[in-house]
Amino acid sequence: MAIDRNFGTIFASSAERTPWIQIDYGSQIQVHQIVIKNRGDCCGDRLANVEIFVTDTPAVSGQMPSGAKCTTFEGPARDGAWEYIPCDATMSGRYVILAIENPPSGYFNFAELYVYTPPGR
Repeated sequence: MAIDRNFGTIFASSAERTPWIQIDYGSQIQVHQIVIKNRGDCCGDRLANVEIFVTDTPAVSGQMPSGAKCTTFEGPARDGAWEYIPCDATMSGRYVILAIENPPSGYFNFAELYVYTPPGR
C-alpha cells in the first residue's frame, strides 16, 4: 500500500501524536521531488503540514524524524488531488520520511507516494 499503484488502497496511520511513513532505499539516492496522490473518498484535508526528510538516519516511533528536511507541504490537500512537492534543493539519503507533528485528526493518510530523482539521472 502507498506504493502499489492501486488508488483504491490507502496508507493510514493509527491515531497518534507524530504519525510518519518511511521508505528505505537500502543505499543513498538523490531526491528531487515527492508526488502524493491523496485519498479520494474523504478526508483530503488530513494531508497538511507534512514535513519531508531525506536522511541516512531511520525514524524512531513517537518522535519527529531528524536529518535534512527536503521541504514542508503545508496543504491542506483536496480529496483525490495529486500534490507535486519539490524539495527545496536536491538531497541525498537512504531514507525518505514523511511525518506530521500533532495532526488535528491524529491521522496521516494518502493513496500513493512517489519519490523522484533529479532529471537526467
